[in-house]
Amino acid sequence: MAAERRADGQLLGALLLLAAGEHLPVLFAIQAFYCVQVSTVLFSIRVFYCVQVSSYLSDYPIFTGHPSSPQRPILVVCCAVSYSSENLYCMLSVVLAASSAPPARSRTYVLSAPPISLKEGEAAEFKCSYPNTFVNPRIEWKFASETNSALIYYDNELTASYKGRVDVFPTGLRLNSVTRKDSGEYACEVTGKDGAGNPDYRVDKTELVVLVPPSVPVAQVPLSVSTGSAATLFCMENDASPRPTFVWYKNDVLMPENPKGSPTFQNSSYTLDPKTGQLRFDPVTQMDAGDFSCEASNSQGKQKSAAIRMEIKDVNVGGIVAAVIISLLLLGLIAFAVWFAYHRGYIGKKANKKVIYSQPSETRSDKNFQQTSSFLV
Repeated sequence: MAAERRADGQLLGALLLLAAGEHLPVLFAIQAFYCVQVSTVLFSIRVFYCVQVSSYLSDYPIFTGHPSSPQRPILVVCCAVSYSSENLYCMLSVVLAASSAPPARSRTYVLSAPPISLKEGEAAEFKCSYPNTFVNPRIEWKFASETNSALIYYDNELTASYKGRVDVFPTGLRLNSVTRKDSGEYACEVTGKDGAGNPDYRVDKTELVVLVPPSVPVAQVPLSVSTGSAATLFCMENDASPRPTFVWYKNDVLMPENPKGSPTFQNSSYTLDPKTGQLRFDPVTQMDAGDFSCEASNSQGKQKSAAIRMEIKDVNVGGIVAAVIISLLLLGLIAFAVWFAYHRGYIGKKANKKVIYSQPSETRSDKNFQQTSSFLV
């Protein structure tokens, strides 16, 4: 029994050391056990499981207390049961400790103000909210749009591209004489510490929409398309803010998004995207020929493009078949002519000509040389 009590005392001591290692001031500890016989191996296994369970439970305190309380009680419970053919051992240990409050974590606040809509030339004001108790706040202003991003105010000064256009004050920013390029999101980022010395980070975002009516769009229409193929028409407009929506006209008649619901266009097969302005015919038929124009519109107005005619041409199947047949006949004739010329010997063979050399009947020398002919120049 003395060995058993020493083992149980060591197990309780392990729990107390665990609390001390976690810097937990122990409030009280209770241990209940029944032991027949304890071996060294069983004892080591029980201590291992107790430590694991205690570490796991210590992350989930049962008593949370008040958030401002400097200490929170933690209840750690460990129960171990071991059995072998000869020994039975049961133990229950309870430790109640008080842990210190966790270290202060940085808090993040993201605020989104309602969008601001202004016309070109007007001034925009953006607010930057943070508590008056902030200690040495660091303020930055940033801009972001679909095509651009930039720093406006950094390290207590305006960047070069915004000098002369922007006024910065402790709780906001003023942008003078806005243009269509100023449309986007403006963010005020404040980093500092609150009155209790805890890190604090705040972001105040505001969307600016500079209102610009559409300019005259440009309709891109193919001039000639073959039946059975696909054709895509584009409506181009880059100045409007907010971005416009698009509609198409055929022969000055408005084309609906769903052609099947219109008696005029129910025989056409096209799709229309009002956001991008794309009009696609697939496949093209003779009924799709006509004069096409597009219109761009937003809350500030609308503009219509000039009309462009799209012609539809039928595919001449008979002509294609005739051209293929004629091409095959010509290839056959050329092949026959080459074969005939080769076998007749006009190409590919060379004539063998015999050359006969004869020796002179009399040998000439300088002594018996006689003139046999003469000529006059």
